[in-house]
Formats: sequence, structure tokens, C-alpha cells
Amino acid sequence: MVVMYSKEILKGIIIGNGKTLLNIYRDDRRTIGYSVKIAFGFRGSNEFLERINRSLLQHNIVFTKPTSKQPFPLSTRKKENQSKIISLLGDIPLSEDLELLKDLLDVQNSNMSKLEKFEKIIKIQGESNGTNEYEYE
Repeated sequence: MVVMYSKEILKGIIIGNGKTLLNIYRDDRRTIGYSVKIAFGFRGSNEFLERINRSLLQHNIVFTKPTSKQPFPLSTRKKENQSKIISLLGDIPLSEDLELLKDLLDVQNSNMSKLEKFEKIIKIQGESNGTNEYEYE
């Protein structure tokens, strides 16, 4: 039997179970010398993740299955899918993880220079960790 979640239940799952992961690392191949990777995903039993995945596909939100490099068993690193997640929720108050994702997407979609975007993302990360200070090497 194929089980899918309604839009309202899916919203609750996204808010309650979804997690944002921000990785910033040194990368000499990049113009500014750093790379930023944002992932949004879910953890849970295989059955639960399959249900979430089927339900998200109904809203044209594509998540990927696990690979050795992914932090979550079900995740997306594509900005358009992450934006669709935020849009799906509408005016619902967002969890801290979703606020972080929304703020990061706003910066990435802005017209700032790469360096300004990077500095803003570092600042957002520091604020999400409870500090107002940020450093990068």
C-alpha cells in the first residue's frame, strides 16, 4: 500500500523533522578561496523517508537518496528545491533550521559579490551558533 502525506502533515514533518546543514570549507579552486555547501534533509526509518519522498515529489520537490558524502539519508542541495520547501510552508512560523535555510537562500539569491555573500553567510552561521563573532582563515 502506497502511503503519502497530505500537504498539512508534510508541512508539520518539514518543520519538526527537517534539518539544515551548512558546510564552509577552504577550497583553492574557488575565486574567494572558500566553498559553501547547504543541505536540507531528513533522518528516519526507510519507510518514513520513502513516504516523505513520495509526498515531496507530488509538489515537484526532488530529494536524493543517500550516498557516502551526504549528511542525511534523504536530502537536497539544490537551491530551487530548498526554495520550494520554504514556499510550500507559506506563512507558517519557521523552525530555527528553516529560518537558517531561508536566510541562506536569500543571501545566495542576492546581487552581492561573492565575497559579500561569503561574509554574510559566515555572519549568519555565527548568529545561528549563538555568537556574534565570526572568523575565517
